[in-house]
Amino acid sequence: MDERCKWLCFVLWCYQKGDVIPAGFGGTKKTYDGEPELTALKDFATSTSRENVTAEEITLANGSLGHANFGHYVYVKGVSIDMQNLKMTDGAGTAPFYNAMNANMPADLSKKYNVYAIVGSHGKTNTVYQLLPLEFLNEDGTPVDLPEVANLAELYAKTKGTNAKITGALTAVYQNGRNLYVKDDAGTFGLVYGTLSNQFVNGDQISGAVTNWIEFSGFKELIPIDASFVKSGSVSPVQPVEVALEEISQDMMHNYLVAKNVVLTVDSTNFYTMTDAEGVKMKLFNKFAITVPEIENGKKFTVKFFPTLFKGEFQLYPVEVVPENAGLNTVDGTSRVKRVEYFDTMGRQMAQPVSNGLYIERISFEDGKVRSRKVVK
Repeated sequence: MDERCKWLCFVLWCYQKGDVIPAGFGGTKKTYDGEPELTALKDFATSTSRENVTAEEITLANGSLGHANFGHYVYVKGVSIDMQNLKMTDGAGTAPFYNAMNANMPADLSKKYNVYAIVGSHGKTNTVYQLLPLEFLNEDGTPVDLPEVANLAELYAKTKGTNAKITGALTAVYQNGRNLYVKDDAGTFGLVYGTLSNQFVNGDQISGAVTNWIEFSGFKELIPIDASFVKSGSVSPVQPVEVALEEISQDMMHNYLVAKNVVLTVDSTNFYTMTDAEGVKMKLFNKFAITVPEIENGKKFTVKFFPTLFKGEFQLYPVEVVPENAGLNTVDGTSRVKRVEYFDTMGRQMAQPVSNGLYIERISFEDGKVRSRKVVK
């Protein structure tokens, strides 16, 4: 795919611009934001040929975006970009846009640009048509330079939605579903949110990652360019920062933390309260469906977690819960657990244990000893 295209990976195959999809595919038609959409896709096959696709040149005059050209591939020249209000303006008018395709947004918003886009829609009761940018070009047709930043702090200094290449390495901390927690060379933690083709484990390094940032519930999240998130090496696993519960605050959002000698109580399915010796309490939500050991009255645990804010409520996402007493947490009651890893029966590492079936649990202790066991659920 060239820079003007975007991968489409919602089916079994990925397509590039111009790929001809063989006949015989299907799905269920539904209406979404006032326009038809195909869901429950089936029988998509790999493309065997490619045709040239030419964008339709349009202006942003009033009424230029609508039902008649919904889904069209369009080209607009000489637009000014208003990132604050998510609008583009050319000589004929103004139209809203939304960077759903994660196009590389220009860093210099004082200039005008040409843009390739798809006409999309949003709004369940009052449909508004907007541009979904695929690529921005300088007015002379040359590609917009991709800015480079050393770390997350420099990325956050860029305008929201601006893609940049991180020249320093990101180290993976924990991945589950769309959530990938990372740490940069400067020690800053971050949350990468999006569908990634590659899977990472703690200690995997990612060099040259291209991403931008958005705000969710008032906190920054990273939106990745999938193809740039590739393992480039490995380092020692990132260790969580030990904290007392009274120290945990929203300033630690997305940081990898650990609390020791805490008591857990079950509030409801997947919801827990964690209490320390000082009586300080924090809410846990088992978002990632990790295995939580049997909870007994007064039994103490070590809990590794990431703080988050969900629907205005500050809570913690646990990623590992182990008892403080002998057993999984110690070897002969003397050595503490360093990390717990999970593998399938073929020896492939998993981000989390399976909820139904057989897997291997490998526990590494601080004294260098390792214990492995088969677990059946």
